[in-house]
Amino acid sequence: GPGAPSAVVGADGESLLTAANIDELAKQSMPLCMQQLHSGLKRDHKLKHQGRLQYGLFVKGAGMSLEEHTLFFQREFTRIMTAEQFNKQYAYSIRHIHGKEGKRASYTPYN
Repeated sequence: GPGAPSAVVGADGESLLTAANIDELAKQSMPLCMQQLHSGLKRDHKLKHQGRLQYGLFVKGAGMSLEEHTLFFQREFTRIMTAEQFNKQYAYSIRHIHGKEGKRASYTPYN
């Protein structure tokens, strides 16, 4: 659907959506609903479960790797919690979205 992201990839096929450039790409390229989730994350350093799932699926669908996704969320969440709390409470769900935990299904973004 119109809300589904296009993967941001370079000429070599490597993902270009990273923890380092997502702020800039959010302003330029994300649909408004994702821009709102992004700015909420930057403002509050957390997202509620549904927001984490929706935004997490979006960045994955846009080509962000598991490593960059974890790094980006960890960088925000650990402004209000310890790295240990983040790893315990949130890292699993990021791995799950990327098909590395649970039933190992690779989930796709909402439309």
